[in-house]
Order: sequence, then C-alpha cells, then structure tokens
Amino acid sequence: MGGLIQLDIEEIYKTPNPSIENEYDIIVHTKDDDIGISMIESIEIMRDYNTNLADYVVVNFSMGAGDFVKELQPNRDNAEISIIRVTKDEDIVTRYKLILLNNHGGVYSKHYLTKTRDELNNEETFKIEAQCLPIEMEVMRSTYVNSGIYTDTTVKDILITELYQGDQDITGDNPSTSKSKLVVGSVAKDIEVDIREPHNDTLYRHVEVPTGVKLVDLPAYLQETSYGVYNGHIGSYLQYMGTDLLFWVYPLYNSSLFAESEKKLIIYYPENDKFDHITNTYKQVGDTLRIIANSDINIIDDGENRLIDTGVGLVQADPNLLLTRNVEVKDEEVIFNSEEHLTGTSAKGRRDNINRTHYVGNTSNLFKNRSEILKNMMAIYQLTWNYCDIDLLFPGMPVRYTYEDEKVGIVECDGILQSVYARYNKKTDTTSAILNIAILKPYMEQGV
Repeated sequence: MGGLIQLDIEEIYKTPNPSIENEYDIIVHTKDDDIGISMIESIEIMRDYNTNLADYVVVNFSMGAGDFVKELQPNRDNAEISIIRVTKDEDIVTRYKLILLNNHGGVYSKHYLTKTRDELNNEETFKIEAQCLPIEMEVMRSTYVNSGIYTDTTVKDILITELYQGDQDITGDNPSTSKSKLVVGSVAKDIEVDIREPHNDTLYRHVEVPTGVKLVDLPAYLQETSYGVYNGHIGSYLQYMGTDLLFWVYPLYNSSLFAESEKKLIIYYPENDKFDHITNTYKQVGDTLRIIANSDINIIDDGENRLIDTGVGLVQADPNLLLTRNVEVKDEEVIFNSEEHLTGTSAKGRRDNINRTHYVGNTSNLFKNRSEILKNMMAIYQLTWNYCDIDLLFPGMPVRYTYEDEKVGIVECDGILQSVYARYNKKTDTTSAILNIAILKPYMEQGV
C-alpha cells in the first residue's frame, strides 16, 4: 500500500479515539421504583435505515431475583428502561419502553412468594433479555395525517405540511429542516425533521391522501402510489443524534449524493490485516467522518442477473399527458400520436451497450419504476468498524468506499449507508459495528 490512501489511514490511526472511554449504564423503571443495573452483559443496536423506522435495541443483563419477582415482573406491561451512554463530556440518556423477551416460568411458586425482595436478591440473580422500543416512535405510529385533497401542491409541500409544526428553517445539506412537536405523555418534545430534497418537483393540481395513513407511513405512501418522491426508493427513520431527536426522509439508493453533500462518510479499506486491531479507527474532519474498516469484507452482488432479467431501462405511458401531448387537430382532423405520451429512462454505462428496456404500462409515477432500476444497479458492501461511535452515522448518509488496486491505483465507490448493527460488550467496554452500504456496481453509471 502506498500513496495518498496510506497517508489518510496513518492520519486516522494517529488520532486518539474518544469513544474508547465511553461506557453504558442501565436503569429499569417501574411505576414505583428505579432499579440500577450493575450486571450488564451486552447492548445490541440495529439501525436498519432500509426497512425499519427506528432503532431495534436488545439488552442482556442480570438483576436480583427480588427486583425481578417483586417489581419488574408485576409491572412488565408498563416498564421502561434508560440506557445511559457515559462519555468524557456528558451523559446521554435515552429512555425506551421495555419488552421482556425471555420468560422466567415458576416465579409465582411458593419459594418466591414467601420471601422478601431483599432475601431473594441475596439468594440469586435472573438473566434478562429485553427489547427496548423508542417511546417517541410508539407515539408517532399512532398519529394519523390529515386526510383529504391537497390542491396546487408538490410532494415536498405535503411532507412539510404534515411533518412540520412551526417555522421552516432551511439549513445544511437538506433544504427542509425544522422542528415538530410530539407529545409524549404530558411532555411536548421537539423533533427535528430533515427531508432530503425530493427529485419530484411536479406541481400537482390535486393530491389525495386517504383516511388511515399514519404519519410515519406518509413518505412511503407518496413514493409508492401515483406520485413518487425519489428516484432511488425512500426511507424514513427516527434517530437520536446526541441529545437531539430527528426524523429523517431520504433516498435509499443514490451514488451522486456524496458529491452533493457536506455531511458524509469516507471508509478506507486496508489491503491487509495490519490495522484490524488498532483502537484509533476514525477521525471527524469538519462534516466528514473518516473511518478505517476491518480487512474482512463481504460483498453481496448478483452480478448482471437482475439487470438481465428486468432490463436497465423502462418505458411507460403517462396518463397525465394523454390530453396534452398526443392529440393534434389539423385540417379539421384529429390526429392521435400514441408515442407522444410515452416516457422512459435507462441506466448508462454498460460496456456491451445492451440496454434492454421493458414496458411498465400506464402509470404517472416514473420515480417508483426508476427506483427499481437503480436498486438493481447496486451491490451491498458489508464492513466491520471496530472501536466505533455509531452516533456519528445518520440515515441516508452518503458514503465513499476507498481502496487501492494494484493495477488502477486508488478506487473510489460512492453509495448510501443502508444499515448499522452495533454491539457493546461490557467485559471489554468496547463497541464494534457492521455497516451495510449500497454502492453502484463497477462499470455502471447512474443515469436516473
């Protein structure tokens, strides 16, 4: 390895890693008590930006038998848990609804019922596995949008109307960023809403949103029905960034966002395992996070299979153009041109110049069909990031994967972060993560 990539990697591993000093604490809450947990085994966090709406968190710990039998078990339908991330500068507390995943049968036996809480705590401990549900997402799941017909509007305007409350604040990479109020219990909580600029800027005469569409489902409804939002499918996700809670709306597949964005991720892939066990694995440079990945990599790529099956282009008949572009009156005769209302798109850059297209029928949503083409042009790169800080990552984050090839030199592949799985090990007080990234396949060029 040599050249620029070596210099970048050396700069990272010579930078002290602040996350090494981070630890986690847990407090279990019932209606009558707050129980501190000292015997933590692990905390697993799954952030699937592709299919989920919020974090899937699983904690494993042990607690005194008395605390479980006398306090947690009787209140398991309304228990909560706080996960406290202890950093050098501050303690970041996130509170969740607690769902027990393992069933401790026999806790109602005479042995447990006749002894006090302290006696049981002194006798034995119970191993607990529990899921932590974001309380704010539970509230959002039960919130419905205002159904009806929106006139003279864009999909962006509808998202802003429903997701925002208060003034819009146009900042950063995304031109729509503001705060919304969400009432959790009796507390009004600020949620910052971050919408990546939609590809669809059509001004619609009317857009119908039927009764029963939930707030968290609105982005997907607009993407999948008659309208469309992005060319690369759509994701929406609720996530804390430090102490700030954000709801994100973003495309899932787009190799051009890296060049267009300020906040982004660069991953350096070393050619050997020399850097697999170093502790200094990342460096924040302005708005750019630079990390060194483990030398183990898994690439999920079906080659040309999907592109050959489905084609790299599409043609569709747009009903919106039937009365505007395919009829001409000439010499008192109405001339109908069936080709004028056909629209299409195709991927670029296949070296064999075979760009097979398929007809998708009558539909006004070209964005949904373009998304399928773009998805088929992507491969999934799965990488490991040791001694990580996943709170520096966010939904829809643009990524550049960089490595050195002996024939062509430095290779840079751009894509979008799809998911993060992280595990905190209490024994070692370390956190490692697996990142999944959708990257444009080699020799393909994004044309949609």
